[in-house]
Amino acid sequence: MHLLGSAERVCLENREWSGSSPRCQAPHTFDTPSSVAAAMAGSLAGVLDVLSPDYKKKNVSRGFGRSFRVAEVSRMNVYILLDTSGSIKEKDFQLARNATIALIRKLDSYDVQLNFHVLSFASETIVIVNIQETDISGDTDEVIRDLMEFSYTSHGHKTGTNLHSALENVWQQISFLSVNREKNHFNETQNIIIIETDGYSNTGKKPEAALAKIRSSLGYRTTQHDHAHEKMLDVYVFGVGEHVNKDELNSLASKKSGENHFFVLKDFNKLGEVFNSIISDSSVTMCGIAQEQLSKEQELDGVIAYTRPWHVTLTSPTWGLEKYCSGSILSQNWVLTAAHCFAKVSTDTHRVPKELTIQYGGGEVQINKVIMHPDYNTLALKERNVSEFYDYDVALVQTNRSIPLSWKA
Repeated sequence: MHLLGSAERVCLENREWSGSSPRCQAPHTFDTPSSVAAAMAGSLAGVLDVLSPDYKKKNVSRGFGRSFRVAEVSRMNVYILLDTSGSIKEKDFQLARNATIALIRKLDSYDVQLNFHVLSFASETIVIVNIQETDISGDTDEVIRDLMEFSYTSHGHKTGTNLHSALENVWQQISFLSVNREKNHFNETQNIIIIETDGYSNTGKKPEAALAKIRSSLGYRTTQHDHAHEKMLDVYVFGVGEHVNKDELNSLASKKSGENHFFVLKDFNKLGEVFNSIISDSSVTMCGIAQEQLSKEQELDGVIAYTRPWHVTLTSPTWGLEKYCSGSILSQNWVLTAAHCFAKVSTDTHRVPKELTIQYGGGEVQINKVIMHPDYNTLALKERNVSEFYDYDVALVQTNRSIPLSWKA
């Protein structure tokens, strides 16, 4: 059996275990594409949820300075390392390339500012897409075109597996971007490293040495028990086939609590299945992302689409069947609605019903409390002959339990 995840876990000050949950895998057994897609999507969702730049809007030119910072992160650099060593047959290389293109298209389907750096590694490393050439690395069509034009025979007879060389190249790019960090928004950039390989590193230095330099360039200590503190770095490793060095590859993948970053797949067809199903509707909880509107034919066939998953409906027996209010999910425990649903003035708290149900896509919760805007008062301008004044017409509703965020809510 091989131990995947963290071999040692320490109880941290926040009373959580360090690292990722260990799991055992027998020889000649593999992860299923669905479980891999779910694990990676769950990990990526946390990254994608805080990325919402506006540079993809019409008439906005591409550039390092066009992103709108909404949280800790405003950009994502994706480094993709493709194994093209001698053990990779041309058919498998084509499958790996198609899978990678599927991943690139999936990531690009959301409003995330992306720049790609794509490498092919055998005994040496060849750069397919250079992240420093921002006109290309930030344009997914250009990235895919260069990837399609790359020849499987580019490495010639140099057919070893030098993963250290590929990671060293990634370190060089990160170091270059860090020199002019303000222009490159270095401190707000999420770094995703994706390694696709079928075997052992048999040429060059140990890949862990290059990864340690990457972590150091990003300001992370390499002596930590896990990588939970590495907010701006995620290393995903996909071992494909029966001859994978699980111990080595597991040591390279990020170890974060509640997440998996190392996966073993049977063949490159399975890798394609993973990347095609990742970041599906069911894993996305980013504000503003919804399913498409249905056609009339689909509606007649009984198909259900959640086109406004952030909307909720508030009802109460006190209001009767005719009255209801709409609201919007702010977080798992808070809903925004109108103050006039409850009273004419903010001090009129007795008008808030004791029993209030919030119906969201896929379920319902009860309220814990309602907070009216303190300046809400429809009668505030009555002496000026304004019968109803609706400034500050907002209220916050706290739920009695968390709304489970999903593609429905």
